[in-house]
This record gives sequence, C-alpha cells and structure tokens, in this order.
Amino acid sequence: MIKEGKVFRWDRVRSGMFVWIILIPILIQYTLTSVIPMLISFFLTFTDWNLVGGWNFVGLDNWKRLFSDAAVWHSLKVSVVYALYSVIPTVVIGLLLALAVNTKKKGTAFFKSAWFFPVITSVVVVASIWKWMFTAEEDGIINQVLGLFGIEPQFFFGTKLALITVALLGIYQSVGTAMVYYYSGLKGIDTNLHEAAKVDGCTGIQVFFHITLPLLRPTMAYVLITLTSGALKVFDSVYTLYNQTGGPQNSANTLVMHVYRTGFFSMQMGYGSTIAYLLFVIIMIISVIQYRVTNRDVE
Repeated sequence: MIKEGKVFRWDRVRSGMFVWIILIPILIQYTLTSVIPMLISFFLTFTDWNLVGGWNFVGLDNWKRLFSDAAVWHSLKVSVVYALYSVIPTVVIGLLLALAVNTKKKGTAFFKSAWFFPVITSVVVVASIWKWMFTAEEDGIINQVLGLFGIEPQFFFGTKLALITVALLGIYQSVGTAMVYYYSGLKGIDTNLHEAAKVDGCTGIQVFFHITLPLLRPTMAYVLITLTSGALKVFDSVYTLYNQTGGPQNSANTLVMHVYRTGFFSMQMGYGSTIAYLLFVIIMIISVIQYRVTNRDVE
C-alpha cells in the first residue's frame, strides 16, 4: 500500500511537470505580447508621449480630457450604431442558417463550408472586394442589381450609407461564426424532446418557440455578447474601405479607428491609450454580462 501511494504521487508530479512544460511557453508569450503591453499602455494614460520624444507625466489630465472630448463620444456612438446594424441581423440570420443546415438533406455540408468561408478569409481581402462591388459607378455590381428594380445608383461610401456598408461587410464575415455556434447548440438538444412534442400534436413552429429556442438561450446569449464585443472593436474593415479617414465626415470613425488616428497621426500616444482603456472598460462590462447571462441557469 505504501509503495502504491508513492508511485501514485510520483505520477502526479510527472503529470504536473508535463503540464507546466506545456504552459510555460504559452504564459511567457502571453506575458510578453499581452500583459506587459497592457501595463505599458496603462502607464501611458498618465503621460503625453508623442512617439518620438520623451514623455511627461500629466497625471489625470488625459482622463479629464476624455470625458469632455466630443470626438471620442461621437466615435463611441458610431461604434454602438455599427454594433446595432451588424449584430442583430447576424444573430437572426445565423440562427436561420443553422436551422437550415441542421438537416440530413444533401448539400448541407457544402453550405456550411460556404457560409463559414468568409470567417477564415482575410478581412482586407473581403473588404477590397466589397469596395469594388459597392462602387458608386453605375457599372458597379450592387448598383446594377438595384437598377433591375428601378432604384437609382447609390453612393454607398457617402455620409449616409458609409456605416451601413461597413455593417453589411461585418454581417457577411460574422454570420458563419454565429451559424457554427447555433449549429453546435442544436446538436446538443435531445431529439427525443422534439419527437415527444410532435406526438403530443405540436406543430413545427410550436416546437421551435417552446422547445428549441428556450434551450438555445445560453448559446444565443453567448453569440449576442461575443458579436457585440467584436463589433465594438471593429477596425480593419473601416481602415480598408476608408483608409485613415474614418469615412466622410467621420461617419464611420469607430472608437478603435479614433484611437489609431489619435495615437499615430496626431502623435498623442498617451491620450490614445486613455481612449483605448475606455473601450477596455466597456468590453470588460460586456464580458461580465456575458458570464452572468450564460451561467444564470447553472447558478
């Protein structure tokens, strides 16, 4: 019995060592690329560093300026509006696609791959194609389609439609992710519940609203909060479509784009870091909401 106990403890030590051997490189990489930059960025919020010269400690001046800066709150408003434009349709369309591919019909594997393909495609590539498709010229693909319905050519990159154009791109690139999450959730539902409901005389619509949808609530909450968090951090698609301008009259100048322009164009890294931490706080609040919502039934 004593020998067995010693062997058991040695096995635990060896397994623990193996785990740490695997984790240590990851922890070092995470510390160097995430933790240390975050600490440096937080320190910069108390300075007026301009990238090229030395830094001066300014205390809470950047934070005071943040709450009175109309440009920051305009960018936050743009980010929130973009999230509303892109997240809600993505949540709905992703659910519909998941229901469509959650069958045994032929071709579902192809459609799953087709809708997920934009997720693994570079945003720069997709945004460049988007820019070509939505060109304001009459021979642009989208304007040609609109012409078939008697609609005049639209200037999709103008002030009124700039953010909507970016949101359409966001929907196209995110709907595959939502579909996969929903598809996994659907696979986790016991089919016996559906069969029992149908035996009791429930229609397909009743089964969906009274069984499928309630059981998908944790998945839907996760999808909603995750997509919202990602939408608030949108940058690369805006940058590709409008370069560094943030759209005409800043109509697509999201908060991350504003951080980029403040830090690297206005050479105000301290203030740019302060704006970035505003976004960090917002994302943290959303993460807490995500945890509460997705674990509410468990608790």
